Amino acid sequence: MTQFDVFPNPSRTSRSGYPLLVVLQTELSAASAERVIAPLAPWGAAQTPAGKWSGRLAPKVSVDGEDYAVLVQSMQSVPTRILVGRVASLSDYRAPIQSAIDLLFFGV
Repeated sequence: MTQFDVFPNPSRTSRSGYPLLVVLQTELSAASAERVIAPLAPWGAAQTPAGKWSGRLAPKVSVDGEDYAVLVQSMQSVPTRILVGRVASLSDYRAPIQSAIDLLFFGV
């Protein structure tokens, strides 16, 4: 699995609100048993942060013709074994996703 790969959310309890997960972690730590991910929420239903940074902190992406918000502020670490059935790659959205991470951690 590589950075920006998208997988179905395996959690029955959160799948309806966050159907997909995107890997944010690079392959530099491929030996790790965990990956840092961010959930993807349907664009119209996404609970994005309010204020002037909301669009940049939760970038809009498209997977199979459906629009989603990458909820970078909700990133977490999950076991790699739950990330099964890659459905897409968001590598074309590298710049806005990295910008959201920079904003979250560095304020820039």
